[in-house]
Amino acid sequence: MAIPLLERTLALARSVGDLRIASDALSYLDIRADQHGGLERAAARLEEALALARQLGFPILYARRISALGEHAIVLGDLQRAAARMEEVLNLVCHVGDAGFTAQYLAGLALIRLKRGELVRAQALLHVALTLARDQRDRQHAVALALWYLGAAAASARQVPRAARLLSMTGALWQARGLCIGSTSNTERRRALAPVGVTMGEEIWAAAYAAGQALSLEQASVEALGEATGGPTERPRR
Repeated sequence: MAIPLLERTLALARSVGDLRIASDALSYLDIRADQHGGLERAAARLEEALALARQLGFPILYARRISALGEHAIVLGDLQRAAARMEEVLNLVCHVGDAGFTAQYLAGLALIRLKRGELVRAQALLHVALTLARDQRDRQHAVALALWYLGAAAASARQVPRAARLLSMTGALWQARGLCIGSTSNTERRRALAPVGVTMGEEIWAAAYAAGQALSLEQASVEALGEATGGPTERPRR
């Protein structure tokens, strides 16, 4: 039902010349199409959404559309293009001076670093992102995103209990808020969770997962910033 409703919203917005609603509808259609395997039309929709945002002249909206194209590049496996898009976004939001969005997009760049095997660099970016996000009001999304990817980084570094706590805590937060986080983040979380559960064993995993769900956002942030990373070595770039 969501896709037909969004398509009707898009048609109506176009008919009345509402560029903001049209841009939003195109972006949401991309999320739905991505979740249902319809990647072939996603890029065109995102480029149109970006063009509409450019016409509106709202820097943060424009940044969000560029970020969506970066996430789409991640899905396609084009990490070079994804990194370029995210760097463009960061330059824009830093110029605007929005620390909350800067934190969010630093986390996005960290994910790309993580996928390229640059574990130490990814963790450093995420620590900066989390520190920035904690100082902002109403930035739970940026905090949780940084914690989410720190959990994935911990899994890559074989810091299994820490990975379980961070991933379960953020998963519980998204579920409690009823948020649609997009297929890119969901896919990364599933990839991170699978080897963690296998490594720990069912009972230990269940206990660690429950412990993570009991953490508050602030408690998880303190743990993530205060716990040593264990000095992992970077894997070679692909």
